[in-house]
Formats: sequence, structure tokens, C-alpha cells
Amino acid sequence: MTITFYCYSGTGNTLWAAQQFAPHFPSVKIVPYPENPSSIILPSDAIIGFFFLVHMWGPPRRVRHFLNHVTLNPEAYYFAVAVNAGQVATTLTAVETLLNTRNTTLSLGLDLVMPTNYIPWGDVAPIDAQHQRFHLASQKIATVIPLIQARQRGVVERGKFWHNVIFPTLNTLSTPHIPKMDNNFWVTEKCNSCGLCVKICPSKNIKLVNKKPTWYHNCEQCLACLNLCPNHACQYGKKTIKYGRYHHPEIKAQDLIKLHHPNNVDDLEA
Repeated sequence: MTITFYCYSGTGNTLWAAQQFAPHFPSVKIVPYPENPSSIILPSDAIIGFFFLVHMWGPPRRVRHFLNHVTLNPEAYYFAVAVNAGQVATTLTAVETLLNTRNTTLSLGLDLVMPTNYIPWGDVAPIDAQHQRFHLASQKIATVIPLIQARQRGVVERGKFWHNVIFPTLNTLSTPHIPKMDNNFWVTEKCNSCGLCVKICPSKNIKLVNKKPTWYHNCEQCLACLNLCPNHACQYGKKTIKYGRYHHPEIKAQDLIKLHHPNNVDDLEA
């Protein structure tokens, strides 16, 4: 049996979640969503997990692109894990609908609430609050693992009623503008041209120009560059300069680089 977890992680929450599932399945592979999924054919005896962070109250563009172009096998078992900060809304049912249009079934959709990394909207949560979310997430993961191992159907979770009414519209309106939202990034004099932001960006959207990062309008708002900058030099808008930074404490920059860009791993610390 082929077991593959496709994983898209900005600051480590989603990669951590995939790693919590992995020991319970034989020979599982945790891989990034490929840039060219049209060449991939998923086998019939597979268990396939879609792990991703929620972007603007919906599935990220790269996840939608993958699901629209990969060759799906209706006989395989598919589940999804949507990592979010408490506003999953209709993200998982959107994935379910997309698979249904391709004659495939999403057997289980898990709403996994983790600490927020979206610093432009406010400071990081206190450490004790973060650890409470880690604990609850671990408990929730444990409840669905037996269902997935047995290839059984579970619940495709969705958010609160008013979230489901309002946020899908906001997602539709905001998604076309996400790539150019990187206009709000800038760096302070603390930038030492280390290049970590270039290496860690999942969408290869950053280059060093005159030894300073420049964003090229293919942003996905994962905020890896902001949160994992060793010197807190990367900023977004006017407020982040006074806020802390977040990445999952068990996930380092090297882990995220290895996931998305395995050829760029080096000895950088974060």
C-alpha cells in the first residue's frame, strides 16, 4: 500500500501535524505539493493525506492547483487536515466539493486549530496558550488515526455557521489579490543578507537584490519569511515591528527548507 502525505507548511504547524500522523502508518512519505501535478497518477491502493494551512479562510492556491490537475484514483482513500487558528469555515467542504467534481470522495476532513502565525493581525499567543493548542491538537489527531488506518469514513468538519456564511465570500474576494500582498513586506537595518527568507519561501517568491530581499508578487501569505527571519528584520506593514514571531517549537527552518526545497538545505539555524 502506498501512503503519501502531501504537505504545505509555512511556519511549521502543518509539518508538525503530518509528523504526528506519520508513525502510525507504514513507510509513509511526507512530500511537498509538486509544481507540475499533471504528471502524477495516484494509485488505487493508496492512502493520501492532504495537509495544508488555511489561507484567507480557504484552501491555498497550490492545493487547489494540485487537486485540479493530479490524476486522482477514485478507489484510493483521501483525507485532509486543514491547519488554522480557529476560522476553518468551509475550507474542508471546499476540498470535498472539488474532489466530488472529479468523481472522487474525501473520506475525512480534520479541522486542526493551532497557534496563529499571522503576525500582521496581532502579537503571538502566550506560550501556555500555544501549548494548550498543541495538546488539544494531539488529542484530536489521535481520535481520527484509527479511522484512517481502517480506511473508514469520518466527518468532513466545517466552521461556525456565521463563519461559513461570511468567510467564503471574503475568500473569493481576497484570493486574487494574495500574490501581490507582498507589497507590504520590508526589512529593517537588522537584515544581514543571510538569505534564509529566500531559501524558506515555499513559492520561490523572494530574491536578494543588492543584498536585501525583494518580493516578486507570487506570495502565498504563509509568512515564513517574516516569522523565521533570525534577526526579526522582515516586517509586514506598520505593526509587526512591535510584535513577536512564531514558528512551531519542534520545527526548525531546516525542516521547512527540506520539505519545500530539499536541494537548498544547509547549516542555517533558526
